[in-house]
Amino acid sequence: MSKYLKFMNTPEGVQQIFTREKIGKMSGDEFDKNEKRIYEQLNKVGIPTNGELAYENQGKIFVWHT
Repeated sequence: MSKYLKFMNTPEGVQQIFTREKIGKMSGDEFDKNEKRIYEQLNKVGIPTNGELAYENQGKIFVWHT
């Protein structure tokens, strides 16, 4: 099983995986808002690219919400 499928990085237990591309497109304010969760993910499972996430999860879909 993918390490990303098991990772939960929100207090609500919502699965939200940050990718390099998503972080790169964030405004400064958006990054500041998510910084704690981004670094938590970085330290626990890393920050994948969109392609790595798709390959690792073999077609399973992640939904990004804000």
